Amino acid sequence: MSQASIHLSEGCNFTVKSIELRNYNEKHGCAVLEEVDGNKLHVGLIPPIPAWVYGTDEDMRRIVLAPRYAGTSLVPVISEWPFTANICIPKPDGNWVSGPWRLLDIGLLEMAMADRNLS
Repeated sequence: MSQASIHLSEGCNFTVKSIELRNYNEKHGCAVLEEVDGNKLHVGLIPPIPAWVYGTDEDMRRIVLAPRYAGTSLVPVISEWPFTANICIPKPDGNWVSGPWRLLDIGLLEMAMADRNLS
């Protein structure tokens, strides 16, 4: 894995895709909404993940990303590319900023190309 890092203050743009789902390989653009819980990122998704992928009531427009492995970080810099992250959503009694969250999937984050159309 590359040791290149990018500072979030530089307008971090990256993609995420599942590395566990065999029947859904779409990449989604990620726009950082905020840092949460010290080392997690609350991100908006472009385009949203269709509801059928995870059996939700509506399309997923945002997720929380958390480092998958010890020694890696998302905040204040994404420590390596590509980056393996836990894809999470709030538990029924939780919220986007303070959780608690539940693990939904494992994703691979990759740097987005500036001229790429993600829709």
